[in-house]
This record gives sequence, C-alpha cells and structure tokens, in this order.
Amino acid sequence: MVQLTRKQRLSLVVFALCSLGAATAFSVAPPSLDADAPAPATIVEALPVDAPVIGATDSAIFHRQERIQRGDTLALVLQRLGAQDPAFLAFARQDKAARQLLQLRPGRSVSAELDRAGRIRRFSALVETSSRDARASANDEDEDAADDSRSLRGATRLSAARRVLITRTAGDESAGKGSSDRLFVARDEAVRIERSLEMRGFEIRTSLFSATDEAGIPDPVATQVAEILGGDLDFHRDLRRGDSVRVVWESLRVADGLEGAVAGRVLAVEMVHQNRKFQAIWFDRGNGRGDYYTGQGRSMRKAFLRSPLEFSRVSSGFSTSRLHPIHQDWRAHRGVDYSAPSGTRVRAVADGVVESMGRKNGYGNVLAIQHPNRTTSLYAHLSGFGPNLRPGSRISQGDLVGFVGATGWATGPHLHYEFIVDGTHVDPLKVALPNAVGISAGEMAPFRSQADGYLRRIALLSTPRLARFE
Repeated sequence: MVQLTRKQRLSLVVFALCSLGAATAFSVAPPSLDADAPAPATIVEALPVDAPVIGATDSAIFHRQERIQRGDTLALVLQRLGAQDPAFLAFARQDKAARQLLQLRPGRSVSAELDRAGRIRRFSALVETSSRDARASANDEDEDAADDSRSLRGATRLSAARRVLITRTAGDESAGKGSSDRLFVARDEAVRIERSLEMRGFEIRTSLFSATDEAGIPDPVATQVAEILGGDLDFHRDLRRGDSVRVVWESLRVADGLEGAVAGRVLAVEMVHQNRKFQAIWFDRGNGRGDYYTGQGRSMRKAFLRSPLEFSRVSSGFSTSRLHPIHQDWRAHRGVDYSAPSGTRVRAVADGVVESMGRKNGYGNVLAIQHPNRTTSLYAHLSGFGPNLRPGSRISQGDLVGFVGATGWATGPHLHYEFIVDGTHVDPLKVALPNAVGISAGEMAPFRSQADGYLRRIALLSTPRLARFE
C-alpha cells in the first residue's frame, strides 16, 4: 500500500469535490413548466423567393471596357472584350462610319455592351475624323508629319476626336450572310472634353527636362516652354542652376473615357534667369488663332527662330578659322553645327520660299530658304527632306523641312545651319532677331482680361504659403 502524505490526501479530496460539482452541473436540467406539454417538434418548410437572380436570364447585359494596345486589330479587341460576333466584324468592314474602327489609336479606350451569348448590343470608340488630324496621324509613324506645334499634337487629336457608336437593332439574324447591315446602325457623334488648368513651379538644377520630370510636368509642356521663350533664351547654352520657372497649362481628357489627361497648350509661363524676368501669355483670338505676348502686349514670337532644332547641342560654332575634321586644314566655318541623332526633325526658322534643295558636294543633302528682307537660311547634311517640298514651295515658321543626317562631308549625324543676310554669312547664335507685331490698341482690353487671370495664378506659385497644424 502506498502511503500518502497529509498534503497529498487533501489534494485528492479537493479534486473529487470539483469533479462531483462538474458532473452535477452537467446532469441538472430545468424542470418543465408543464409536465403534460408535448415535446417541441421541428418543422421544415420551403419559402418562395421572389427576388430575381442576377444573370440568370438570357436578356442579361454585360458592360466591358478595354484599352487599345499597339498592334491591335478590331478582332483582337473584341476577343479581349469577350465578344463572339462575326456579324459585327462584317458590319465594321462594310459601313462607312463603322470602318473608322479598323484604325483604332493605341491608348484609346472602347466600351461595349454584350449579351450572354457574347453578341455586341452596343459598341463605342473614339476616332479621329478631322482630315487635318488624320493626315498628321498617318504621317506620324514615318516621321514625315509637319505640324504647327509638335508638342500639341496629342491635345489636337483629342480635340478633333469623335465617338463612333454602333447599336444592334431588331434585324433578322437568321437571314445569314449579308444580313449584318440590317442588324446594326452606326453613327459618329461629338465627345465631351473636360478642360482644366494645371500649374507648377520648379527650379533648374541641371537641365529643363530633368527639372520638369522632378516637378511632375509632362514633356509636351516642357517643350512648349522652350519654344515660347526660345526667341529670348538659348536653352542649349543659357540655362543656369537656380533659374526658376512657373507655368500654367490646359489639361484635356474625355469626360467618360479611360484615357488619362493630355497636356494641352501652355497658357502662361514666367522664367527668372539670372535676375531677369521673362513672361509669356497666350492670347486667344478665337477659332484656334492666337499667339504669345509679354505682359505689356509685345509679341514673344520672333520673325526668326533662334534654332532650327527643338533641342540639341552645339558641336561646332561660327568661326572664321577652324580645323576641318575631315580635310585637316584651317578654313572658315560660316555656320553652326548641331549634334543630334539621325532622323531628328529640322524646322524652318521663319516664313519663306524654298530657294533650292538637293545634293551639293560637301553639304550633302542641303535645303535653302529665302526669307523676307534679303535673308536666307541653309540646312545641310540632311538624311532626307520634308514631305511635298520642291523649289518654290512656301514655308511657314516651324514647318518640317528635313531630318538630321550625315550626308556629304560629315563625321557623324549633325545639322549644319547657316544664316545669310544681304549675301553675308552671320553667326545665327548672335544675330539680333526682330519681333513680330504686338497687340493692337483695339485688342488690348480683351488681352488684359485674359492676361490678368493667368498672371494671378503665376503670382500664387511665386508667393510662399505657410501652414500651421495644431
């Protein structure tokens, strides 16, 4: 027999009492209020549900949206939408309005309503119906397009866009092949464009584009800033660390589309360069006509652009004596060389008439433009010329005249640019450029109304604003 200590016996007694209490607790049940009452019964009853089940009928409609990708065809887009509708494809190839869908632009969105069988009930997509814009779009791919402002093409296309809307009718689908024209109706309609103003301020540290990237400003806006102020500042050489820029621009987007906003026209810009202030304000004369002016109404547009390239690096300046890189002898360099990748667009520096174009000795492919006041500009080493140009063609400032190349006596791709006044070569980087005509007395009141609003926004970007959080 095992002898237990007093402490162990006491522990066993306590454990027994606790166990008895637990058993008692589980065995005790509340007394019945009525001893004769029948035991409760469980009744199972099916209740009708009147609420419809979503998607359970053949008339269910599914809404889908898809973004166009590069290389897409309409058939691929329909496949991603989940559509199975050969009759719709046949209609899109036959109908005049619907055929625009066969040339969808990447980045745009389409929307569709499908039934349970995957048939198109309603389809809509943005298209460009402006003939001017359609030509620019077609030429864009081979870099042959000429536009009044390359940086505004995206906004121009968006403003010119319309919507093609195709709706399925109650036509006879059992008629088989050739019946698709009775199954659908197509029309194009205007789209609603939302316009808003955006504004930013930034400081130059290394370059214009690095500063605008850091400030979250789209590249088309940065390009416009350089174009607008390019008559007063050479953005190739003049920028200094600490220069500050404040800019207001228009932003556009389709009201009910998936597309992001597109940067439109710069409406006002102010730059402080080495304690000198430059301001430019867009004055809209209506019907898409307008120009940039200073706050006092003087035109910002020069009769001549300072540079025939939007952005580049001067690799060789104007000189009366320079060691020729090929012939290794000292000779005059009566122009400016701009180093740029082959194929970079070259623009006319002013209005004029094509005086000559073709291949000429060391110049390679060269084009000369005769301007007013006995002035000529010359562009050499081109890889090719602008579209539809020939001697006698009229040219507007900023028009595409050719592409950077390395034809003739050239060690690499660059543009050789000359500026000739009264038969004498002058340095195009130093010659004084005349301004265009400013705001007339009759336009000063509406100009001031527009300018004051933009300048107030510029002032907001210039004013330090302090906030205290408590």
